Amino acid sequence: MGRIAFRTLLFLECLPNKYVDAFLKKGVIRFGLPSEWASINGDSRGDYREGVYAIKKSTNTTDIQKNLSFRPNSTVQIKDGQTFYYSNDVRSMRTYCLYGLNDKDLVKNEKRSQDHQFHLSGKVPKSYFHNLYPHISKEVYHSLPEEERPMLLMIHPNIFYDRLTKKLLSMGLTTNEFIFGPVNYYDANEGIPICPMPYELFWKSNNFSEQHEIRVVITSLRPEIKYLFDSNDGIIELGPMTDITTVSEYYFEDIEVEERGSKLLYSLAIPEEYVLDETIENNLTLIRMALADELPESPMKIKEIEDYIRPFVEIIETKYGAKYNWNLHLVTLSDGKTYNFNSSAIKHLEHYNTYIIEHDLKGAKECIDKIQHFFPYINMGNYFSSYYKTIDNESR
Repeated sequence: MGRIAFRTLLFLECLPNKYVDAFLKKGVIRFGLPSEWASINGDSRGDYREGVYAIKKSTNTTDIQKNLSFRPNSTVQIKDGQTFYYSNDVRSMRTYCLYGLNDKDLVKNEKRSQDHQFHLSGKVPKSYFHNLYPHISKEVYHSLPEEERPMLLMIHPNIFYDRLTKKLLSMGLTTNEFIFGPVNYYDANEGIPICPMPYELFWKSNNFSEQHEIRVVITSLRPEIKYLFDSNDGIIELGPMTDITTVSEYYFEDIEVEERGSKLLYSLAIPEEYVLDETIENNLTLIRMALADELPESPMKIKEIEDYIRPFVEIIETKYGAKYNWNLHLVTLSDGKTYNFNSSAIKHLEHYNTYIIEHDLKGAKECIDKIQHFFPYINMGNYFSSYYKTIDNESR
C-alpha cells in the first residue's frame, strides 16, 4: 500500500445530487473498472490509453508477442498503425478516483491577504469541472432537475484516508493488496513511461493533468476479494461522512484556494452578497471589518475603506436611526448608546507589527496613517517608535 508522499489538503468529488445523500449518510462510494473508462475507438469519457502499459509503432506479429510477455493475461488493440498493450488483470482492478489538492499546487501569494500576511494559494481550474460534465453550462445547470445537478464534495483527506483504509482491511484485504496514491502525468508526445505492474493505472497523459487524480486501486487477484467487489458492482460503505464533508453547488469558475495556518479557505461557487439592511448588527459588523482593513479585497487605501462603508452607514442612519461620526468613526445608536470600533484598531496594530517584523516600512506607515485617521481619539503614545527609529536610522 502506498501512502501519498506529499501533503494533500483536500479531496474533491463531483456527484449528481441524487447520490450525495448516500455519501453523506453512509459513505457510499463505488470502485469502478478501468475497462469502463476507456475505449480504443475514441468513444470514451476518459483516456483511451487508460491502463495501457506500452504503445508501439510496430504491428509486427513477432514484436507483438514479445511485448505481450511483459504482463500476464495481456492483449492488444491496434489503432492508427500503433499497437496498444494492456493487461486484462490490471484493467479489471477495481479503482476509486478523487481530485486531490496538494501542497505542491500552492505558491506564495505576491499580494498580501486580508490579514495582511503572505500565504500559499492555488486554484482548482474550471476546466476540471467542464471536463467532468462538458454538456452542462451555467444556464443548463439551473434548468436541470435538482437530483440531476452535479454537486461538489469537499472532503477532509486524512480522515477519509483512514476510514477507507480501515474499511478495506475489515473486508479481508491486506496492506499489500491496495494502493492509495497520486496519478502521475507524462508528456503524451514522449510515450508511456516503463513501470511495474499495476502502476500503469497511476500514469496518464498530461492532456488530463487538470484532473489531479488520487486513486485507490484494489490490486488483489484473490477470487474471494474480486467477488466481494463484483457482487455489489464495486459499491462499499465507509460510514457517515457529514463530519468531514462540505457540499457545494457546482463550480463554473476556478476555485481559489488559500492556506492560512491550519485553515484552508476557498472561493464560493456562488459569491456571497452582503445584505445591506438585514440587521443593524450585520451592518455594524461589515463596517468593523472594513475599518480593520480585513475585507477579502484588503489591504485597501483609506478612501477605498470609506467608500466601502458609506452604503452601510446610510442604512444604519436611515433605517435604524443611528448617527455616524465620520471624524471619529463612532456610532450613536437610536437609544443614545455609543458603539466604537476599537477592536478594528487592535487589528491595525497586529498588521503594523507584521510589517515591522518583515521590515516593510511602507506597509507599516500605511497602518499608522489608518489608525490616526480612523481612531484619532486613541492615544498611541510611543507605540510606533520602532518605525520612526528605523526611518531615522536609514535616513542618516
